[in-house]
Amino acid sequence: MKRLSVFHTTTRVRSFRAACATSLPIRQGVIFLLNLCLCASCVVDYDVDTSKIIEKNRLVVNSILNPSQPLKIRFHTVDRRDDGSYGCNAAVDVRVRLTANGSVVYEGTCADTVLCLDVRPAANVLYRIEAGKEGYDAIWAETVVPEAVTCSAHVRKSSGSRGETAIACLYDFAGFGREQQAALYISAYDQKVIMEWDEKTWEYIVIDSVWVEVTDLYSRNFFIDAFNRIGGMPLLHEDVGSLYFENFMRIRAENIPRLDTLAFAEAGRRIRIITAGTDYDSYVRTSYEQSFYHSMMAGSSADVNAMFYQPTRIYSNINGGLGIFAGTNEIVISD
Repeated sequence: MKRLSVFHTTTRVRSFRAACATSLPIRQGVIFLLNLCLCASCVVDYDVDTSKIIEKNRLVVNSILNPSQPLKIRFHTVDRRDDGSYGCNAAVDVRVRLTANGSVVYEGTCADTVLCLDVRPAANVLYRIEAGKEGYDAIWAETVVPEAVTCSAHVRKSSGSRGETAIACLYDFAGFGREQQAALYISAYDQKVIMEWDEKTWEYIVIDSVWVEVTDLYSRNFFIDAFNRIGGMPLLHEDVGSLYFENFMRIRAENIPRLDTLAFAEAGRRIRIITAGTDYDSYVRTSYEQSFYHSMMAGSSADVNAMFYQPTRIYSNINGGLGIFAGTNEIVISD
């Protein structure tokens, strides 16, 4: 019978460990060199030839239907230039037919680039636009204005890690669960005072004030979509955490019934809650994604960010043309 030598087995194990310890730095060096080559290859500038694809000149229609505002529709054209590029131009003399649930709201030729009507869109109404201009394909689009989701709110001042913070609490949500409600978009605004130096009194005087959108909205609520969430910031307040949302907070329609209280900061002095229809929701999401990836291509880190660049096609529901024809509804809460 063959005997097992414990001594020789231990020696082999030690030899194997020593070999692994020697090869580990070599593996790390190889991985480092491969990563270096990968990053260096992205710094090379390549000359891209002009695209051989020729697109049609198209009519562009942009209109966001909102019951809080009179109806307004903007017309432009996208035309091919002599050098092969494309440019956007104001469009006039556009033939327009606008209907609401089949009834004609407006029919005629718009002599200006903006069609302004003394009509406010209504909720749960199907709006259809048909437009045409000589030399361009006729276009059409349909959309429905959703019912507004409502809620109550109060704003309180609280001391946090960065001083006094305005925290808004939204609660008692109602009016949800209706058709055409795709999401809620919550944004906040603060009042900015415009001052001017008066040489007579030798002091600054207030000449005007404007509402400015709050760019960083902090919240730790689980039901807020994370696609525009930014992390890595210091804790603002224990009630809202350290993660913030850029420009707005989006809540999908199926999550609205699950909301109890939504707390966020900085609240500002005006809160705008938009109930988005399907078309508006798709348009905002794709527009944000495109602007986000576009910002990655700017600055000193553009060469590295190019590895992760994903161009996004901005949503459009204009058949035969470009633009957006979408319905929204909103409530505004002010202090």
